Amino acid sequence: MDVVYFDPATGFIEAVNDVLDADEAEENIRPGITMLFGSADHRTQYVSGGAVTDRPAVPPMTGTSYDLNQLPAGSSIVVADPEGTETTIAAQDDTLLLIDAGTYHVRSISPFPAIDFASEVTVP
Repeated sequence: MDVVYFDPATGFIEAVNDVLDADEAEENIRPGITMLFGSADHRTQYVSGGAVTDRPAVPPMTGTSYDLNQLPAGSSIVVADPEGTETTIAAQDDTLLLIDAGTYHVRSISPFPAIDFASEVTVP
C-alpha cells in the first residue's frame, strides 16, 4: 500500500512510500507532516484539499513576446540575453517583448506549487 507524506501547510509532498499496513505508515510520520493513502509524483503533484492534484504549470515563453500577466502572483521571469546578461522582471500587467536578434534563455521563478519553465527563444 502506498502512502503520501506531505506538509499540510503547503501541500508539498515530502515522500511517497510503499508500506505494509496503516501501522507502518503511522510509524514513519515525522512531526509537522501529514499522510494520506495513495500514490503521487512529488515532481508534478501536491496535496490540496486533502487530495493529490496536479501542480499548475507556468505557461512557457515560446515566441518573442510574453504576457507577464500569465505569471502566478509573486513570480518573475529571468531573461539572459545573447551576451549572458540576466534581467529579472516581476509579474505585472505588461508584455515582455524581445526585439534584438539573438538567442535568449528565459526561465520563470514562481512560488510553490507552480511548475516553472525554462526555454530558449531565438529572435531572427
